Amino acid sequence: MLKAAPFRSFDDLPIPFRAVATDLETGDKVVLDHGDLPQAVMASMAVPGAFAPVEREGRLLVDGGLVDNLPVDVAKAMGADIIIAVDIGTTLSTREDLGSPIDISRQVITILTIKNENKQAAAADILVRPDLSRFHSTQYNLAPQLMELGAKAIESARAKLLPLAVSDQEYAAYKEARRDRLSPPKPVDVVRFQGSRRVDERIIEAQMKTKAGRVPDAALLQRDIERIYSLGDFENVEARLEDAAGERELVVQARDKPWGPNFVRFGMEMEDDFSGGSRFTLKGNVTMTRLNALGAEWRNDVQFGRVQSLVSEFYQPLDFEGHWFVAPGFEYNYSLHDLYVGHQDLAEYRSRTILAGGDIGYQIGSWGELRLGPRWGHSRANPKIGDPSLATFDVRLAGISGQMVFDRADQVGFPRKGSRSGLFAFLARTGMGSQARYDKVWGYWGQWFSRGRNTFFVKAEAGSSWGTVLPIWDKYALGGFSSFSGYHPEQLIGDYYAVLRAGYYARIGSLPPGLGKGVYFGGWLEAGNIWDTRAQVSSGDLKHALTLMFGADTRLGPLYFAYGRAGGGNSLFYLYLGRTF
Repeated sequence: MLKAAPFRSFDDLPIPFRAVATDLETGDKVVLDHGDLPQAVMASMAVPGAFAPVEREGRLLVDGGLVDNLPVDVAKAMGADIIIAVDIGTTLSTREDLGSPIDISRQVITILTIKNENKQAAAADILVRPDLSRFHSTQYNLAPQLMELGAKAIESARAKLLPLAVSDQEYAAYKEARRDRLSPPKPVDVVRFQGSRRVDERIIEAQMKTKAGRVPDAALLQRDIERIYSLGDFENVEARLEDAAGERELVVQARDKPWGPNFVRFGMEMEDDFSGGSRFTLKGNVTMTRLNALGAEWRNDVQFGRVQSLVSEFYQPLDFEGHWFVAPGFEYNYSLHDLYVGHQDLAEYRSRTILAGGDIGYQIGSWGELRLGPRWGHSRANPKIGDPSLATFDVRLAGISGQMVFDRADQVGFPRKGSRSGLFAFLARTGMGSQARYDKVWGYWGQWFSRGRNTFFVKAEAGSSWGTVLPIWDKYALGGFSSFSGYHPEQLIGDYYAVLRAGYYARIGSLPPGLGKGVYFGGWLEAGNIWDTRAQVSSGDLKHALTLMFGADTRLGPLYFAYGRAGGGNSLFYLYLGRTF
């Protein structure tokens, strides 16, 4: 695209080009034959409801497929002698497949396009039409299968295409002539930003590695755009080269999201073990963004259920690059904890903890974060159900909190590739005013690998109290869905733990568009244990568990129906639906 930037007329490109769009106001077909090439391509593919319309020369443009999805007439008008048309328009759905408003909307768009497709297809000299009757236009994950169908369709047209072939020497000369028409890109004189009213220009500029005075590199510019987009404030980001007043300008246009800058989100978690234990949690988040030039945010999370909490934090970047930050805040947590002896639920503790403090941290792109800071507060725990003579705790807390978190997984619910890891610590110190002294250090790591529809993963996690004794409200716990699923939640508690998991899931289908993404089947094996003291930690008494699951990546979050079985005959069924922020 950068090499094509000097060509303002698409007739002057090495291969003459046209893009077809639809005027959203008038419904007219718009043939784009000049101007900014990337913008023209974006306008021609701006499917309503999926991509934002493109404003160009006073018109609001969307996908040209609405009026001319197979523009054979446009190619004829350009002077083409022979037209090879490839029709990848989707077919009409049957009544059985029209079960949702989204299905019906997609059918209406198909009806609008199919008539103009058939008329144009009849005017082509050679028509290639892959069999896409089993697919619809949003199944991007099936690209390898679609490519195979395209190759088969081309092969079936071999007899018609072979007479048009040229020798290897002629084709090499043709490619060389095309290459000669492309002049090398020139250095950029000015980098200019436009389009955003919320984000300070200096924040956008800090994400750019492409600078004035340098020859723009396509790969580097693409990474610049990705960094700007990952700020989370923009609906789309695009860059174009312009010649203005004798200067070569790189214009970066970032369009603000039509919603925000303040956001309210809701979520939920539901867990039922079909054995008398169920948990339902409602979650809410209110975030106020771009509160000052450096991009400060005020983040508030609230949760209701067996665990009730309020976490409020003021996140203040210290530079325009957004790397260093400070984050003062406080949190309130009310929790119910079951106390088991073997299989018997002996008591239920309730704990209340209030902490205030702040962190200084470093942000690593959009995938990593380091934090360290002090905490002061108060914690109280007492038995709610069970023997009233059980210990009661009422202590001041003070200490140092730290964490390192890295997330390179490609998606939240059912990752296909990438990794996640984290290391956390809370060190309660009497020298800071704490009545309890203990160390809690824990971490996790996970890696995902995929081949086709199949995904394999391995995870490890561990925690230690470093020779101290953790209070009842802050002990490690195993049990419940995805954590030795054969046991009840918090059935196993202690001051040290280690778990290794290995698993697999396969994508076996897709949810209707609008309801979610993939449907999966799989499971995992676990080996590990939890111990009260360091001396007890041993690989000789590991517990084992197996979980089988059927899941779906829904718009409400990951949905699982699972069966977990652990040693000693512990087994439970689970229904879990969760969405986190």
